[in-house]
Amino acid sequence: MHRLRVHSNVSNQRWLRRRRCGATLVLLALLLPVALAISAYSINVVYMELARTELQIATDIATRAAGRTLAVTGDTHQAIVAGERFMRANPFANSLMTLNDTDFIFGVSTRKSATDRYQFSPGKHPNAVQLQSNGRLQVPMLFPTMGAPIDFRPIKTAICTQTELDVAIVLDRSSSMAFGANEASGDFCPSMAPLGWAYGQSAPPYSRWRDAVAATDCFLQLLTESSLRERVALITYSDQARLEVPLTEDYSAVNNMLAMNSNFFPGGS
Repeated sequence: MHRLRVHSNVSNQRWLRRRRCGATLVLLALLLPVALAISAYSINVVYMELARTELQIATDIATRAAGRTLAVTGDTHQAIVAGERFMRANPFANSLMTLNDTDFIFGVSTRKSATDRYQFSPGKHPNAVQLQSNGRLQVPMLFPTMGAPIDFRPIKTAICTQTELDVAIVLDRSSSMAFGANEASGDFCPSMAPLGWAYGQSAPPYSRWRDAVAATDCFLQLLTESSLRERVALITYSDQARLEVPLTEDYSAVNNMLAMNSNFFPGGS
C-alpha cells in the first residue's frame, strides 16, 4: 500500500505539471500578438520622432542658408534659391521635401531687450526669413497599425534672423586725402583745389576725402533703409587718431561730423 501511494503521488504531480505547461502555452499564444502590436507601435513612434528630427535639421539648414544669402545680397529670390538647394541636399526618412516659394516668409524680427526672444512678423525691409515645411510629403510608417498602412506628415518651422552689429568707420584725414584718386600726393597744391587753397579750408572737390565721405554716406543710407538698427562710430586719423562720434544709432551725427571735417579739412601727417 505504501508503494502504491507513492506512485500515485508522483503521477499526480506529473499530470499537474503537464496541465500548467498547457496553460502557459495558451497564455503565450494570447499575449504574443499583443506584444508584437506594442513593439510595432513603439518602433513606429521612434521612427516618427527620428523623421521629425531629421526634417527639423534639414529645415534649420535651409533656413540658415536663406537667411545668410538674404543678409549678403538683400535679394529674396536668391535667398529662396539657396534655401531650396540646401533642403534638397538634406533628405529625411529617405525622402526629399519639395518647397514652394510661398513656404518662405520674409519679415522683421525684433526684441525689446537683450534677454527677450525675437518676435517675427512679415514685413518690408526684412531682416529675417521663416521657412515652414508644411507637410505635403506623406511618410509611411514602418509597420501597419491595426493591419492598415498609415502615413504621417511632419511639419517643422525655423526662423533665421540677422542680428544687429556695432560698426566703426575709420577714415584717413591726412594731407594725402586732399588729392584726387588719380594723382599722386605731395607737397604741392592738389590739382582740383582753388587758387590760394590751404589746409584748414574746405576739402577740394573730387578729392579722396570727398570720395570717402560719399562712400560713407551711401553706407549709412543702406543702414537707414534696413530694418536693423546698428550702432555706428566714427574715428578719423592723421598724425593722431580721435574718436569723432561714439557708437550711436543717430546716423546724422556721423554725417554732421563728416561735413565739419569737409568744411575745415585739417590735413596732417
